Amino acid sequence: RHAAANGWAPAVLPLEREVPIEHEVARGTAAALLHHAKRRRSEHQLVELLGVVRHYASAHDLDLPLDAPPVEVSWPGSRYADVGVLFERLADGLTPIGSGCLLAFDDAGHNDPLELADVLRAAAELAEAGRRIAIVAAGLPGTVPASFANLAELGPLTPPEVHEALAAPAEPLGVHIPPETVAAIGRRTGGHPYFVQAFAAAAWDHGDGSEVTPDDVAAVTLPVERDLKQTFFAPVLDTLDPSERRFLRALAEEGTEAPFADVARRLGDPVRFDPATSRLAPTRDALLRRGVVFERDGRLGFALPYFERYLHATD
Repeated sequence: RHAAANGWAPAVLPLEREVPIEHEVARGTAAALLHHAKRRRSEHQLVELLGVVRHYASAHDLDLPLDAPPVEVSWPGSRYADVGVLFERLADGLTPIGSGCLLAFDDAGHNDPLELADVLRAAAELAEAGRRIAIVAAGLPGTVPASFANLAELGPLTPPEVHEALAAPAEPLGVHIPPETVAAIGRRTGGHPYFVQAFAAAAWDHGDGSEVTPDDVAAVTLPVERDLKQTFFAPVLDTLDPSERRFLRALAEEGTEAPFADVARRLGDPVRFDPATSRLAPTRDALLRRGVVFERDGRLGFALPYFERYLHATD
């Protein structure tokens, strides 16, 4: 929203496993330009830039159905160089009309870290040279290399942020969400945005249309928690084999983040607890690869917030 308000062309895209990042970049830049074109229909530069994106996509085996003739560009042939040329052409085309391009990638950990690094490095070098190009990549800790990025950790919402997310947008709609209701939702969710949204939506539906009360929150707590278990946690747990379940339960017993060695000891591997040699290494690696857990500074944590609570509550 901030980028669009300042005249930039923005797009938000979730990255998907086994989808080449070149395809995501092509879709993202096309979406950003099309979003921008809604307000600047007469800008011939946008049509030409869409042609550049279409040719980039075609060069990387993706057919984008864009209403713009391809503009032939000589692509160097490597991921880093190709995306650098694309970003440079975009920035140079958008600058004269007072614009730039911002791509926001969600679930960045779904892509190969080396592929993501190429895209980020190309954008960072152009941005440092004054070009109007920016990338925001969201993912688990360790997803984005720190060498060419400004890292910001997104933790739980604070009480004022929960209030801003709920009460502020409700007021123009004529619905009052008092501080005690915001506090009740904050206590039950720990401030995690997804859970805040789930509880607030259910309490809103339960309310009388003019006010959402703590009683509304209490009334929906059990069905919301049951729904979260079925839709948020259970699908992950259902994909795990017995050894992975045991590993995660041991991690939950150790705490929210714990060294691999402590988990290995708890599972009866007190001698060979090095990740490189432990019999538990394949289990750990599989959970990391699938994004069930993450590793930061030698400590393992759950990718899903409060997953350890769910594990404690199930057999």
